[in-house]
Amino acid sequence: ITGVLIFNDVRFGQVIEGPQDRIEALWTSIQQDSRHKNVQLIGTSVIPERNFSKWSMVFRGSHVLAEQLPEVGPAVEEIILPDDHPLMLALNRN
Repeated sequence: ITGVLIFNDVRFGQVIEGPQDRIEALWTSIQQDSRHKNVQLIGTSVIPERNFSKWSMVFRGSHVLAEQLPEVGPAVEEIILPDDHPLMLALNRN
């Protein structure tokens, strides 16, 4: 499983990539996890290759967190999703 976790100061969003059976098991686990609230599936699609080669976290101020918490530094990347990406549209809803 690879993907990206995005936080925009209000909401978390996640893109998950990998074998369908593993993603379905993870999705079930996420839905049942009491730490998650208002979980919504934005969409699914089959892709020819992964967009994220490793697990990444992206959020405002991520470089500051990486400096303060070196253990999460390797997971923090400067990934830009286009504003019209379905996840970005969902995160920016009022």
